[in-house]
Amino acid sequence: FFFFLYAKSGKQIVRIQNISGDFLNLICNLVYYAENELKTLKQFRISKGDTLMAMTGNTIGNCSLNTSEDELYLNQRVLSITPDENYVTAEYLNLVLRNIVFKSFIERELVGGAQPNISLSFIGNQIIPIIDEKSMELITGYMKNHYDFLKQSQKLLADAKSRVEQLIEEAANNA
Repeated sequence: FFFFLYAKSGKQIVRIQNISGDFLNLICNLVYYAENELKTLKQFRISKGDTLMAMTGNTIGNCSLNTSEDELYLNQRVLSITPDENYVTAEYLNLVLRNIVFKSFIERELVGGAQPNISLSFIGNQIIPIIDEKSMELITGYMKNHYDFLKQSQKLLADAKSRVEQLIEEAANNA
């Protein structure tokens, strides 16, 4: 996508900056393309359940799961990996791709100087372990619980921080 064709509204383009953590960050660093510019670019459409991977830069190998129903499109150097749900769930595939073992494979393969990158063929040649459906569901359940607890802990931390700031401000006003 050409940056000079970015628009103030339209369909969102997912860039490397949007790949942050477990799920895509579709709130910050928003970039859009006008809908009329996308007619011939359907091959760059992202589906719900795809795992998106950064293929270059200091966030190389970072992955996020797309849980959005929105019509989103890939930018350059972002890889969309669609699970074959006959074999793996979207959550399981995302977990495998974010695993430290997979990341170590990526680190060994890095090419380039100042701006390291990985190739599509390298990712395509990786073996994803297929496990039985019951184990996959169990692992996926554990991960969903993890995500829920993580969100709860982040909220508790934000609430505690806010309360401490409020107490400090009250103490300063009463001094």
